[in-house]
Amino acid sequence: MPIPTLVYAADQAYADPLVYSAYSCLAHSTAPRIRLCILDHGIADRTPFRRLTNRFPNRVELHFFEVSPLLSRVQAAHARHETNVRLPPTTLARLFMAEVLPPSFSPVLYLDCDTLVLADIQELLEAWPAVAPCGAVGEHLFHAQRDRWPHAAALPAPHTRLFNAGVLLTDLHWWREAQVAERTLGVLTGTGPRTLQDLDLRYLDQDALNLVLGTEVRPLPPRWNAQNGSIGRTLSLSLPELASHLLKRDLGIIHYVGRSKPWSAFGLRIFNPEMILTWMAYTAHLLRVHHDQPWRTASRLLLQQIQAFGPHLRCFLDARVLGRGRR
Repeated sequence: MPIPTLVYAADQAYADPLVYSAYSCLAHSTAPRIRLCILDHGIADRTPFRRLTNRFPNRVELHFFEVSPLLSRVQAAHARHETNVRLPPTTLARLFMAEVLPPSFSPVLYLDCDTLVLADIQELLEAWPAVAPCGAVGEHLFHAQRDRWPHAAALPAPHTRLFNAGVLLTDLHWWREAQVAERTLGVLTGTGPRTLQDLDLRYLDQDALNLVLGTEVRPLPPRWNAQNGSIGRTLSLSLPELASHLLKRDLGIIHYVGRSKPWSAFGLRIFNPEMILTWMAYTAHLLRVHHDQPWRTASRLLLQQIQAFGPHLRCFLDARVLGRGRR
């Protein structure tokens, strides 16, 4: 059996979340060994990665690939759309994975750092023959908020659904031969054949990848990129059913999309019951990661969530008071 290859891209700010995600993958994997490839954009402290390999002795084949010089090529593309997005340049590093990773590592599973793996990725890798050369899950907001993707009309027929690029199962040789990086950068900079001068690329390279790849990307089962905030709607689960799925590890990968991240604070949608459930799952995972210091970790997480909860509760109460005043 080939060694499963995981690919992440991170700078120093996302080093810890990357390790948390990789830990969750290793904890649920039955593979005797996993190849972990880091597209490194300025990770200065590699201590968390050493702790990860110590936690899973002889199971992690760790590789760092410096991508800062490559990302200098995308500065113009990122600057051109920086008014529309809040994404760091590091998100573009996935475009270059075929330029720095050996083709023999294929197929590779690319994961965003804001993911939590709850099942054995071997189940996902078994889908590879059906989704080659590239597989991804649909973008959950596309149909609910289609007006946010005005470029969807430019998608090649019969492509009717955008994919989310936070989880990609792909072949490196195909990625290079298809010139995915060059074509995507052409879209982002407006120099390629499919220019987007007047369109809002809200999600930067994900939007451009959809325009470039279109129907070449095959659908993966939605459980392998369950995007936080709409899991119940996407998978047709009630709240109790979602709670049961979380407890039984029936979800494959939770993707914590959006600006608010569970390792920092509860965030902007504290009153969304689904998000509370999935963020509790992340907190439980962090306690497992830091099992040698659970009280310290739990108190830190609780303090962060209280600090985040206060302003939102105050806004909620102010809104109720103002509502009564209007009546």
